[in-house]
Amino acid sequence: MGFCHEDFVELVTAFQNEQNVDVLEVNLSCPNVVGKPQIAYDFEGSDVLLEKIFKIPGSKPVGLKLPPYFDPIHTQMMAEVLKKYPISFITCINSVGNTLIIDPETEQPLIAPK
Repeated sequence: MGFCHEDFVELVTAFQNEQNVDVLEVNLSCPNVVGKPQIAYDFEGSDVLLEKIFKIPGSKPVGLKLPPYFDPIHTQMMAEVLKKYPISFITCINSVGNTLIIDPETEQPLIAPK
């Protein structure tokens, strides 16, 4: 996705008008750039962005990809924002950085860290 709200709006507009696209996933867990926060951790900013996105004309379903929220209050804060919009689906997370899973019986990593 983009680095600022305007980038997101431009991309969603372009793909809403693309005939070969059936559904859109807006990745709020971006950008993944050192020194730049992910948009979804700014709840007010996410609300402003989603308002812009859902004003874009088009009939394609729009879903969101969210980052992990490590505190329950953050999950609740984002839920309050999301309830305002006709979101078709939510991808909660596909990875969590610095995660290590240990097999309790062997006390060995299940996935070798890299």
